[in-house]
Amino acid sequence: MEGINVKLVDNMGTDFRIFEAAKATLGGGTESNFKEGETDPTRLIKFLANERHVTPFRHPQVTFECEAPISIARQLGKHQAGFSWNERSMRYRDSVIDVFTPDMFRGRPTHLHDGSTEEDVSKEVAIDLDQFGTVSVEEIYSQAIKAAVTSYEVLVNAGLAPEQARFVLPQGMVTRWIWTGSLYGWFEVYRQRSSGHSQYEVREFARQLDGIMSELYPIAWEALKDTIK
Repeated sequence: MEGINVKLVDNMGTDFRIFEAAKATLGGGTESNFKEGETDPTRLIKFLANERHVTPFRHPQVTFECEAPISIARQLGKHQAGFSWNERSMRYRDSVIDVFTPDMFRGRPTHLHDGSTEEDVSKEVAIDLDQFGTVSVEEIYSQAIKAAVTSYEVLVNAGLAPEQARFVLPQGMVTRWIWTGSLYGWFEVYRQRSSGHSQYEVREFARQLDGIMSELYPIAWEALKDTIK
C-alpha cells in the first residue's frame, strides 16, 4: 500500500537462537552439545510459546525501515518497551511532503468504537453548491491536502522556520522511521495490530510485518501466532 511500508534493514539471530537461550542452563552456545543444523529446535520452541515462556524470544533482534501516515505511526509508537525508534525530523530540514490517500474512503459507523464501515463514501456529496454543482468527500480530502502542503511551502519560502511551518501539515503526512525490537516485541505488535478491532491501515502494517517475520523465523513466528486466541 502506497504510504504504508515495512522494509527489513537487518536482523540478529535465527530460530535456533531461541533454542540456545532456553538451553542456557545446560551451558549454552559453544559449551552445549546442541548445534544449529544438527538439532531440530521446533519442539522446544513450540513448548516455550504455548507455556508463555517469552524471554528466549526476546534474544533475536530485527530492525525495520518503516513509513506510514503520522496518525498511524503514533498508534504503532505506543509499543515502546524493548524497542528503539528514530524518526525523520521535519524540524531540521526541508523535505518533500508526501500525504497519504486511502485506497477507499470508508463510511462513519453508528458507533465510533467500530472505527469505520465497509461502505465507500468517496463520491458522497460533502458540499452542495446548488446551481454550481457539488463537491465530493474525495475532492474535499484532495483539496485539503493540497492547501496544507501549499501553505507549508509558502510559509517556508517566506522565511518561517520549518519547525513552526510544519504545524499546518496534516496527520496524513507520511513519516519515516527506523524501528528495532525483539522477536517477541514484534509478535506483540502483530498480535495487537492484526486484530479486527484495529484500523484497516494499521492492519496493513501488521500484514507486511507478518510476511517478513514468517520468513526470518518460520518456526518461532508460527508457534507464537498459534497462541493467538
